[in-house]
This record gives sequence, structure tokens and C-alpha cells, in this order.
Amino acid sequence: MSLDPYAPPLAPMQGLTPAEAANTGLKYSTFWGRVGAGLLDCLFISPILAMHFLFGDSVQFYTLSMWIFPLVSLFYYVFLVAKFGATPGKLVLGQRISMLDGSPVTAKAAFMRYSLWWILAIVSAIGSTVAVGALSPEAMAGGYMERSLALTATTPSWAMAAGYATQALLLASLVVVLINKQRRTVHDYLAGTVVVRKK
Repeated sequence: MSLDPYAPPLAPMQGLTPAEAANTGLKYSTFWGRVGAGLLDCLFISPILAMHFLFGDSVQFYTLSMWIFPLVSLFYYVFLVAKFGATPGKLVLGQRISMLDGSPVTAKAAFMRYSLWWILAIVSAIGSTVAVGALSPEAMAGGYMERSLALTATTPSWAMAAGYATQALLLASLVVVLINKQRRTVHDYLAGTVVVRKK
């Protein structure tokens, strides 16, 4: 323990001591860099979401598509991150996900980053399966808007709460990334990661 009252604190701050944080030499992603990568990732994964619009009139296909999304997104946001250090959107924009000290992201951290989103996606998939099971084939065969309204009416309240929680998590992530210099989001804090620019 230092006797100098003016010495910098030795306790970790956001996972790193002040000396470690100063010596990492990491170039953190910007707010707009992170938003851009997120939008690209949404674009790349959007064909999965489009299946609801194109083929949602089949009860079996709609149910299947609700379960395909969590599985594909687990591959996209966890496996690809663990293997390549970033999602495709981040790779395109020259970003990578690393641990706080700059080391490559671990498989455990990659899963932890996406765990909250994935749990909410699973809850939503269960709720959608319940909702579609309560509808008649005739209701499913209607137009997209009519089918969406009917599904909303039969979706359990706990599944609706999961949808609201997903929106709240997205909003919280946007706020958190704006108020810290490392541009970390909620899931970065959960996993001990940071998004940096490639050198």
C-alpha cells in the first residue's frame, strides 16, 4: 500500500488499473462506428426476418421461422465473434471485439455479450409459438397486417414484456455507449469486452 496520498488508485477501474488503461494503446470505436456496424449486421441478418413477411401465412413455417432466428443469431453473434473476433458488420468497418486488455475475445465472453439478447429472443419465440397456436389457419392466411394484429392479440403478456425488455435494452445500450469514453455498451460491461478499431 502506497503512503503517498497523491498516488493514483491501484484498484481496477472498469476492469483495468489506471496504468493498464493508459498502456493498452487501444483505439476505441466511435459511437457512429458502432451504430454503423449494428445497422450493417441488421442488414446482413434481415433475410431471416423477411421470412415472416414472405411466408408467414403457414402456421408451421411461421413457428419454424420463430425458432430459426435465435439459432441463426446465436451463430452470428457468438460463434462468428468467438472465431473471427467480430460480427461481419464490425469486420466490414474495421472493428474488432477484444477483452479490456486488448487480448482476443474469448468464447465465454462472446456468449456473455449476447446472453441477454438471446434469452429475450427465446422467450419471444416461445410466446410467438403460443400465439400462433391459438389462431385458426384462416386467421394466419389473412394479409400481413391482419395476421400481425391477430398474433398480437393472442401473444401472452410475459412474451410482450420480453419484447418491451428488448426495446429497453436497446435504448439502454445506446445511452450507455454515449456516456463512456470507451464506447462500451451494456453487453460489453456484462462480458468485460470493448470494441476497438483495427490498427
